[in-house]
Amino acid sequence: MSIVQKNLAAFDNDDIVEAHLSRSMYTEANDFLLRSCLHEVENEMGQAVGLEKLSNYAPVMCAFAILDQMGSTYSDSSKQPYPDVNASGIKKALYYWAGYQPNGAETKALYSFRNGIYHDGSLTNRDNSGQWYIFRYKPGMGSPVALASKPWDGTAAGLGPSTQTLIDVRELVALARSVIDSVRGCFLNRRGDFSISKSKEEILHKYIFWAPRK
Repeated sequence: MSIVQKNLAAFDNDDIVEAHLSRSMYTEANDFLLRSCLHEVENEMGQAVGLEKLSNYAPVMCAFAILDQMGSTYSDSSKQPYPDVNASGIKKALYYWAGYQPNGAETKALYSFRNGIYHDGSLTNRDNSGQWYIFRYKPGMGSPVALASKPWDGTAAGLGPSTQTLIDVRELVALARSVIDSVRGCFLNRRGDFSISKSKEEILHKYIFWAPRK
């Protein structure tokens, strides 16, 4: 039975995942119209990255929201489990769906960048290990992040080009999109390797909006 013939209450895990990962604006059930917030966030990320006044913060926040959502919900069981079961969804997404090393230097830098941006809109951050980062934007790098050539000590005297970790916002947006594509590809083509960390009810209530069909 196709989704459109089912009532929402009869959806199984695959139906809910299909609605969550759908590229369509809406998914139709027999009794409800469903709209995934993933679709909304991805769409707004794409619009914001092209707007000069919004491109420093809005697309970055959308990209990290996508990574967190994908990494905390889905994993690829063909890979070794992430070493830290309590790691953030962002770190897990980078590992399972983007080929990054578990808690590698680039992963730690991106996660520190996310924390600085999210917590207080700052382009500096000190991680839990005590390592300081100062970030600057540099378009056209060809990768989301370029590591500083030497650690920053958190002081004004230590500031300089060599201690800056560089971020390419467009590449970060492209990374988030590629993670979505990887998740969708695994779900569609390697269903046996596709693992779901949340219940269908949690996915429905966290990530999907629905309204009765008229």
